[in-house]
Amino acid sequence: IPWEDLRYIFGEIMYGGHITDDWDRRLCRNYLQTYLNATMFEGDLNLAPDFPLPPPLDYKAYHAYIDDKLPSESPKLYGLHPNAEIDFLSQTSEKLFRILIEISPRDTNSINHGQNKTLSRDEKIRTVLEEFQNHIPEDFNIVELRARLDERNQY
Repeated sequence: IPWEDLRYIFGEIMYGGHITDDWDRRLCRNYLQTYLNATMFEGDLNLAPDFPLPPPLDYKAYHAYIDDKLPSESPKLYGLHPNAEIDFLSQTSEKLFRILIEISPRDTNSINHGQNKTLSRDEKIRTVLEEFQNHIPEDFNIVELRARLDERNQY
């Protein structure tokens, strides 16, 4: 296999021709040098830690491989520390609570709500949360969706 020629075609002609930054072109060349060589066919190639390249299969077998063999999505697959997900979820929840505080009334005593009904701050927040909850769509029933598909093909 003419690896050097293939790297040139991919890195300089097909994709490299669209790269305008010298550092990006250099990065592309390094990726091609690392991944496009004879070692691709020697032993097991891992796309990421604990994420092996699947064997040659037909279309249905690839779907079965993806469903059965691949690990669940985790920060480790992206080369991140396992705590990255914890940090992301913490930041997301902090942002949610910050938004809730921003939309809550500034007057901490009470709020006049329509027909002379007074809502406390906690009741107002609960009302807003219930409104949000009413707009959240139901979970997908994967078994039902798969049953509705007549034939799973590549298109």
